[in-house]
Amino acid sequence: MNKLKEYFTYTRAERNGILVLLSIIILLFVIPFFIENIYKNKKVDYSVYEANIDKFTSILIQNNNKKDSVITNNNYTIKPFNPNIVSEQELIEMGLPKKIIKIWINYRNKNGYFKNASDVRKIYGMTDSIFNIIEPYLFFDSNKSYEEYFNKNKVDSFYHSKCVENYNNNKTNEIIELNSADSVTLCKIPGIGGSYARSILKYKIKLGGFVRKEQLLEVYGMTQESYNKIISHITISTKNIKLLNINEADFKTLLKHPYFNKDLINRLLEYRKIQGKINHIQEVVKNKIISQDEANKISPYIEY
Repeated sequence: MNKLKEYFTYTRAERNGILVLLSIIILLFVIPFFIENIYKNKKVDYSVYEANIDKFTSILIQNNNKKDSVITNNNYTIKPFNPNIVSEQELIEMGLPKKIIKIWINYRNKNGYFKNASDVRKIYGMTDSIFNIIEPYLFFDSNKSYEEYFNKNKVDSFYHSKCVENYNNNKTNEIIELNSADSVTLCKIPGIGGSYARSILKYKIKLGGFVRKEQLLEVYGMTQESYNKIISHITISTKNIKLLNINEADFKTLLKHPYFNKDLINRLLEYRKIQGKINHIQEVVKNKIISQDEANKISPYIEY
């Protein structure tokens, strides 16, 4: 009994140490509570930053109706530039918000590189309204001039000029059929500029056509914000979807489609080799060659 009592007997120093330790533990639990209550109603004021963006966007829209390649208005000048080599001072002179410029330059200083316009759109703080204005003036080949870059063929030159024109003057509330629309028509949709139009058309070709609006979220660079702006302005007709004959297509042909990966193709071709023919996609699902989710994804693009 005395030995057990020894475990619960403390010296004055030990008792003081225990009290200090308990006090620290209590403070660690209490302090976060007070901090949360002090700052929970504190709001960051972005009004100045938003006002600068609105001012910049307003000036660009007013001046982008000009037919030359430079937009000017007092202290604002927008001209063709390579985002990978443009200087901080040049961005300032163009009138971009300072916060965007700082992030832009910091990204490059850390060896960041813009491969295409979609990469520029991802700059933190970059809005659709600003991006859709500057996008036609971006070029990425440091060995070519702006004229050489955008006039390599008449289609590119026409495409960029029309997208700028549509962004400023010809936005429409009409419903656009996605699979039959060309780049100029797509640029009439609120929220779509040159970069998105180009990416949508490229992905449409790879797919063979869109069958659901949600597939736009698979387009390179497409954000949820932009998608939400677009969906109410589009409709989809599936009557001209390009189909793949699942019993005739070879490995290379199937691999070109975004929904067919190597593993899926190998399973389908092995089954086709054994059975001689695939009569219906559900036949392959029933035999546990592919999953139902895989079948749902590829079924709109195959024929037998």
